[in-house]
Amino acid sequence: MARIIFYSAQAINILFVIFVLFFERKESTRRFIWILLLLIFPVGGMVLYILFSGNFFTGTKRMHEVKQTAQQLTKEVRREQKATLTQSPSNIPNPVIKEFLPLITMNLMEGKSLLVSTDTAILYTRGEDFFNDLCQELESAKVSIFMEYFIFHKDNIGKRIMEILCRKAREGVDVKLIYDDLGSIATPRRFFRQLNKAGGEARPFFQIRIGLPLTLNYRNHRKLTVIDSDRAFIGGINIGDEYENKNKRFKPMWRDTVVRLTGSSVLTLQINFLSDWYSIDAWNKHTKGIEEAKKYFPSSFTDFFVRADVGGETGGNGNGETGGSTENPYGNRGVAVSGADVGGAIDGGTGNSNANGGVGGSTENPYANRGAKQEVSAKEKKEHSLKFRK
Repeated sequence: MARIIFYSAQAINILFVIFVLFFERKESTRRFIWILLLLIFPVGGMVLYILFSGNFFTGTKRMHEVKQTAQQLTKEVRREQKATLTQSPSNIPNPVIKEFLPLITMNLMEGKSLLVSTDTAILYTRGEDFFNDLCQELESAKVSIFMEYFIFHKDNIGKRIMEILCRKAREGVDVKLIYDDLGSIATPRRFFRQLNKAGGEARPFFQIRIGLPLTLNYRNHRKLTVIDSDRAFIGGINIGDEYENKNKRFKPMWRDTVVRLTGSSVLTLQINFLSDWYSIDAWNKHTKGIEEAKKYFPSSFTDFFVRADVGGETGGNGNGETGGSTENPYGNRGVAVSGADVGGAIDGGTGNSNANGGVGGSTENPYANRGAKQEVSAKEKKEHSLKFRK
């Protein structure tokens, strides 16, 4: 009997290996790790794969389907960008786009990465500076505040930010907050409910439920704020006193990086936020399939990619006031390479920036020379759109 059980387990384990090898849709490194676990620990490996691979429980599948929904909704924008870039590539005057055109095209079609611009970028390496500017930007919000953080503590900086969010919500600003249910497990849930009472919305990502420990493995590590759809902060700093170097338990000084962006790159970050926001509904309400998940996305989901909201021919000034036309879908932002490329290196080296020194575009050319490669010296950093906060 024991021999039958042993050989049956081995046979099932081989089937698992075959499935991972030929049918698993994850990157090769992750597949290799699973195969290694299955071969070294046949029974234990199968149990771990069932629990944590995301292929056997519909919760993670539903959330993945909602992520695909966002890609479908931006498909037409990507198609337009590809057509514009590939029709006459030799006539593209922007040397950065021309140099990286194959990479940009690949990102558009394979990585679903829209071609976006960064009008200005400020780099923070200290939490004190970041939180000071973050609070100022939150105070200035007029339309919307979208925040998404793995850790959101109920400490001095957490209370300060929550107070601002509640006040802005009462003023009529659309305030949405996503916190990770595991990362923020030490924060009382009533702390977040005060935002709901003020008229905003706070939601836990992939809520941990009693008797369902499998959700522990699917966490949200984003640290993102989008304000009024035109400026954003993204990086590695959560909401907590330790990141501001005011928690005495954390020594030496906490060092992490955040970047503040303006330009159409902000819109891709907003899409990332909204994808997570609506995927929470999809998971909680057992949405099945991409078509059903679409109902959780408003019809204006892709309208954030504002087209031709600046008329005429004006020169780029590094503040988002670049030239555009009523017929040009991408001429009013100053285009950068795919993926919201922020020109500049943290170590102070040279950078490729698209924000300053641009030449105004014509009403017929959506990719006028607004983003030529520039060498950024140490002296120029203070004047350049890529600013360093140390």
